[in-house]
Amino acid sequence: MISYAFPPWGGLGSFLTAYRANRLVEHGHTVDILTVEVSSNASSAYDWEAVELVDRRVSVHRSYGGFLWSLSNQFPSFFSFRGEPHGPLRRVKQLYASFLRHVFYRSSNLEWLFWAGKKGYALTRINNYDLVYSTDNPITCRLLAYLLKKRFAIPWILFLGDPYSFGGVELLRSSWRIRIDRVLDKRILPFADRIIVNCQETLEGYLARFPSLGRERFSVIADGFDERRYRSIMSETSETFRIVYTGTVYDGARDLGHFLQAIGQLSVRGIEVIIAGNVGTSLCKTVEDMGLQNVVTILGFQPHTRVIGLQKSASVLLLVGWPGGYQIQGKLFDYFAANRPIMAIRHDEHDPTSNLMQQHNRGIVVENQVEAIRHALARFYSLWKDKKLDGAFDLSDVDAFAMS
Repeated sequence: MISYAFPPWGGLGSFLTAYRANRLVEHGHTVDILTVEVSSNASSAYDWEAVELVDRRVSVHRSYGGFLWSLSNQFPSFFSFRGEPHGPLRRVKQLYASFLRHVFYRSSNLEWLFWAGKKGYALTRINNYDLVYSTDNPITCRLLAYLLKKRFAIPWILFLGDPYSFGGVELLRSSWRIRIDRVLDKRILPFADRIIVNCQETLEGYLARFPSLGRERFSVIADGFDERRYRSIMSETSETFRIVYTGTVYDGARDLGHFLQAIGQLSVRGIEVIIAGNVGTSLCKTVEDMGLQNVVTILGFQPHTRVIGLQKSASVLLLVGWPGGYQIQGKLFDYFAANRPIMAIRHDEHDPTSNLMQQHNRGIVVENQVEAIRHALARFYSLWKDKKLDGAFDLSDVDAFAMS
């Protein structure tokens, strides 16, 4: 299994690979993981508790991340412009980051291909693997699996967590990168023996653009959640009406601007908003400009144990949709596991995440408009104040998405 993100690296992608590896060894399979080395400097994205989630029967092999990876770990403040005040130094850092993206296509993680390739080739010669499984973020994982497939004729399963060449990617990527993504999809995807996507909409999106792949090549497997972990972690306590958002907030995507405006317009007291995850600098500035510092708390990256406790403590969980109609966010399945009502701000009527939530009567779906969001928040608050919130929605376990 090739996955750049793996514990102690935090995030849903890292945990999903670990869960799948665990299930494979529980069913009697031998699993090797090829991933990047752990940085000598503690990263803000590391969740050290997550290491204990990995079954001890899973063999983890780590390789050097590359020269730029090493430099960025030794001098993290220089290589990051998050939190950097607007000014000449921030601009220099942004230009440098843009230069790296042009040289290394998606990111400096591309240089990991050389070091991971050496390790991957050596492991394959020794172990004569029956199968290679790879994630697709960063693209280095896909490229390495493709090379192993070509060199050793190993059956290859490719997990495409997100469509990178269509479906709203223009919000985060430049047009030239999207064009390269589409070329790579066209040339590399036919070599995968099986392609896993997490919803039917993603499958249809790929077939519409690459019909020669054939429907039989795809399998739809929802990301799911670890029900044992969610059952074992206690909820945090809160006496207020608490709205919780967990995950990354990107500048230019999953925008919370209208939501924050709606919060500012509510004529009620005793509301708190908790945002746990990496956020762009514009969100912090927006909170400050709106004078919501006493209402909105931005915690930054948190260990998964804390994230689960926060999710279970929420009066309402906040979900922000994605454009294009081709992607179900993995966060939704964790929200299902927390058994709390959800307010989903959808991008358009084709948003499969919001549609799935509605199918399970898990909360309220609203358009990304200030007035609509404010009305939904007022309804949630009224139900909470009258102690009728939990009874208004189906908060039972969704066993269909439990990874058992």
